Amino acid sequence: MPMKNKIVACRKCRYERFKEIYERASSAGENCDEEMAGGSGDENTENKTPQPEKSPSQSEESPLVKSLGSTPQRCDDPEEFIEHTSYFDCEPSGSDTPLLDKMKRAYSTLCLVRKSGEISGLHHLMMHAQLRDGKMMVRSPARQVHRHDSLLAHFPYSYSHIFMSGLMDFGKSSFTDFSEMEAERRHALAERNFQLIQALDGSYRGHHNFPNEDTVMTTYATYLNDEVLKTFFDDCPHEVDKEQAIKLSSANMHQTVMNAKKEMVKVNPTIDEFVALFGLALWNDYMGDFESDMTALIKKNREAILKELRTIYLRKGISEFAPRMGKLLGFVI
Repeated sequence: MPMKNKIVACRKCRYERFKEIYERASSAGENCDEEMAGGSGDENTENKTPQPEKSPSQSEESPLVKSLGSTPQRCDDPEEFIEHTSYFDCEPSGSDTPLLDKMKRAYSTLCLVRKSGEISGLHHLMMHAQLRDGKMMVRSPARQVHRHDSLLAHFPYSYSHIFMSGLMDFGKSSFTDFSEMEAERRHALAERNFQLIQALDGSYRGHHNFPNEDTVMTTYATYLNDEVLKTFFDDCPHEVDKEQAIKLSSANMHQTVMNAKKEMVKVNPTIDEFVALFGLALWNDYMGDFESDMTALIKKNREAILKELRTIYLRKGISEFAPRMGKLLGFVI
């Protein structure tokens, strides 16, 4: 139940609230979605979108495409996607969205950190080949580590550590309140919301790299699908029931990550919208049990993000933005 100065803690209440918001948004937000299709338009981005490897054995019409009713288009416009090849100019004087500008630069830096960390895990020949080509190839996790090393010892835990460490720096670079917070409290906030942030980021990257396939991004540069799962557990100890592990992993992938990706495909956020979602996921108190001063900081920073997002909509001439924001907030409620 709702509590004073608290985010709704009851999962059922949050779900019912989101369901109501989403139903209103779905019926009233079509015009806003069309207007937002043009991207954020305020970024200077290098036109260097990395091309993923073709994932193995993907059908021409996957269950994802069937569930959506149409084939989603991959976004190759550099103004529609933010990653490690995105570099933004210094904050312009007089900017009416200084927080979002700062967050975009910090997120792009986070992507650079993750890219460098994951490339360092490659065989040295493969690493140098990518550095010579100037491209980061998206690949399956089974080909991401040294052949003689244990796959499970490196993936995905070590890459999650890189993400978590970079997330802390993202928060300190973007938000004064986060930077000035005690280190223990910063960690508590980031750790509490890390799974949500991972799901949000993986869905966004999966939508870009594999828009019409049943493939998800498990780390910054590795993907996973049912075909990859068949060989993912090959180096497990003999006592491990590999068939059961594959079955459970596939079920979890389709019930959680794939569902999140389907919603990301439907909403198709712009750069400004995604970065706003990323910040809202960090400043989240979905359990409603933080101390009152932390709750106040969370509320303050969420309001600051949403205020600038509204400014973005108004800049584009979109006055009826509530349905669109309702769809976006469904990811972080």
